[in-house]
Amino acid sequence: MKHLKGQSSVEYTLLLGILFVILVSVLVFVYSYYKNFEKETGIIEGKMAVEKICSSVDYLAEFDDGSINHVNVFLPPGYDPSNSYVKTNLINVRIGNSDINCVTHVPVQGSLPDSSGKARIKIKRTKKGVTIG
Repeated sequence: MKHLKGQSSVEYTLLLGILFVILVSVLVFVYSYYKNFEKETGIIEGKMAVEKICSSVDYLAEFDDGSINHVNVFLPPGYDPSNSYVKTNLINVRIGNSDINCVTHVPVQGSLPDSSGKARIKIKRTKKGVTIG
């Protein structure tokens, strides 16, 4: 049997090409999985922040006027302060394209932080309900 010059280099190049295609496919899958994981983590963190604020509002509603409580929350990257609001009995936080909200048992007014990250929010009991911010 005759061995052709360059046959091994062609086979080697073909093998490297196949391995490269497999590697790129795996990396694309891992990257898309990571992006979805990052998005879901942000929504979970936002939900925890809203629930913490909401429970603190409901807790403070049981006290006399002038009572104050401070809540430490983390608003994740993707937090959109321009579409997040406090109105009537609703606290709404926008993370990316998702709205996360809760309904309080007392009237609530005020505002939420202007940026993502750690925030210390002042919650105060007033005659008309509870004020956030």
